[in-house]
Amino acid sequence: MPFNKTILATVLLSIFSLSGCNSGGNDSTTDSVVSTKTITVIDGTLENAQICVDLNDNNQCDKSDEILPQLTDKAGKVEVSVDDAKHSLIAQIIAGQTKDSDEITPVTHSYSMITDANQSVITPFTTLAKVDPQALSEIEEILGLTKQELLGDLSTLPAACILARSITPVMTNDIVNVAHYKDTMTKIVSFILDAQNDDPTLSQLTNKRIIVSNGKAEAQPLIKNITDLLVGKTWFIASANSDENKDSDVGLLKFQDANHLEFTDSDGTESVIYTIDKDNNFVSTDSNNNIDTQKLVYVSSDLIISAMKAPDGTCDLFFWSTKNLKNPSNHYPLRQVNLSVKHGICWITLITTQKNLLYLV
Repeated sequence: MPFNKTILATVLLSIFSLSGCNSGGNDSTTDSVVSTKTITVIDGTLENAQICVDLNDNNQCDKSDEILPQLTDKAGKVEVSVDDAKHSLIAQIIAGQTKDSDEITPVTHSYSMITDANQSVITPFTTLAKVDPQALSEIEEILGLTKQELLGDLSTLPAACILARSITPVMTNDIVNVAHYKDTMTKIVSFILDAQNDDPTLSQLTNKRIIVSNGKAEAQPLIKNITDLLVGKTWFIASANSDENKDSDVGLLKFQDANHLEFTDSDGTESVIYTIDKDNNFVSTDSNNNIDTQKLVYVSSDLIISAMKAPDGTCDLFFWSTKNLKNPSNHYPLRQVNLSVKHGICWITLITTQKNLLYLV
């Protein structure tokens, strides 16, 4: 997807504390001090999304609205009061914080979705229903789904699940912005329809997202397992820290299997043992038992970005690429990288103009 504006990305990382479409969206009320309603936020299921009550009904979260203290749980669910549910609810998906069940790392760009009053789910489709009902009607007609189906639980609707995850990359915190991408959505819907004609179950797209690149829709695999992505491949790795780069060359990481790699730099080649833990920490141990821990903050099929807090307390940011980073034409066009430590935590500010690189805002 083309994103042309400069992105300012700020990541808060603590190195040492370093299924959407599979869950229901049924509402419920409970008898307690305050009656509540269960809301489910779906792209895949979205954990740690923030809910804003649109008190002034202007389709955006502003100072006059209420931000709820509770975040969505692992199933994308959150309890809101029945009184709050009488207003439109906005789900704020926050880069670096919100976890999408379709992704292996937290989401890499922030966006918002909205649902009308008294509804039980918040999805890209409830958002379209608010800002572009005609676009939603066209999707219904093309995919042969009803409005009720698209505005409800998506777990039994493969086409809707795939479309939902494919729409969110063009969504932003400006909720009405999604209405500007009708052409993109049309291409995605057509791609899904063609695939559905060949295989009604859409099994070949179960773990894929449809993107539009250079005007053409194509299926892009979701990264579900980092180890599978690494094994058998060679990655070029380089520090974004200018001070570190004065002393270091581009290194090579050749992954032999799920626990062993060869690291090559100007000093030669060394065998290294590595693991990747459940929190996406990449932990490597060299022949001298030196241990490095890097937090993987962005993962794609050809680019990984990781952060590390060194034993001396300094911070560093690394780019891993399947492209040869020794070739100047493959350098990522960073304008600025600021690395600092505050209260034992690494603060990393990245400014870049690279399309589809990193969206943590």
